[in-house]
Amino acid sequence: MTRMGTLVFFVFFLTAWSSNAQAIDETPVLDVLDDCPAQEPTCVAMSGYLNWPGKRADSNAKHPAVRAARMNDPNPDFPLILIRVKGRLNGGEERTYDLRTISPTDALGCHDFNLPALGARAGGGGILLTHQGKFTMTSREISFGSRTSLVVIPDNFSKATYHLSPGWERYSWVWEPIITKMAQVYWSKNGICLDLDNPSHFRRIDSEKCISEPLVPADAADIQRLGKSKLLGSTAMSESSNFEILRLKDHSWLIYIWSVACT
Repeated sequence: MTRMGTLVFFVFFLTAWSSNAQAIDETPVLDVLDDCPAQEPTCVAMSGYLNWPGKRADSNAKHPAVRAARMNDPNPDFPLILIRVKGRLNGGEERTYDLRTISPTDALGCHDFNLPALGARAGGGGILLTHQGKFTMTSREISFGSRTSLVVIPDNFSKATYHLSPGWERYSWVWEPIITKMAQVYWSKNGICLDLDNPSHFRRIDSEKCISEPLVPADAADIQRLGKSKLLGSTAMSESSNFEILRLKDHSWLIYIWSVACT
């Protein structure tokens, strides 16, 4: 082979290797479904929230896990974003993916994007549905739903139990909260009852166990005791128009629900 032939072969080999390496290094993109499909009865439409490592910025595009953002015609206020996460697609090996979804630009923290979810972990991650299949997110860049909007307090004010809800604002809930006589919290829709607090995936509950106790407004004395207990912190109790405090009709357990709509 001549020197020119050797050079041409080397350039061809280098180009082919570079193209192949680039293809291998490309992060696969998963497109998050806009809503829960009818064939997935245990899917819950949840609000997704970016977990910020520090102070929240004025734009979701500034989050370190957001790899790209581009305008989404015809609605420029809701751009398409790519979020770098780790997880398993359809039960496969854990690897890095980019989740593609629509996110508002205002970054108020009320609702960053939609998540059709089959499970959620405390601290971030869970199971969601994409056009490519079921994705189990093992990293924690995204929180599924809210864990501050529905709280159960026993009559002795010994602790506050925070339950997962579909989103931060009550008015976005498509599923109805069910508070049983034992103060268990389930969620119901179209005859389906789920336990969202099950750690691995949303657990289906038998209908005979999914019976809600009547709730009545808590009296002033209970609200005053709850405030003095500091179980919910000063912020949660600072604006009385933003929340409801209810009581199980035949019991002394209290239910705190954040009810303000996001503006």
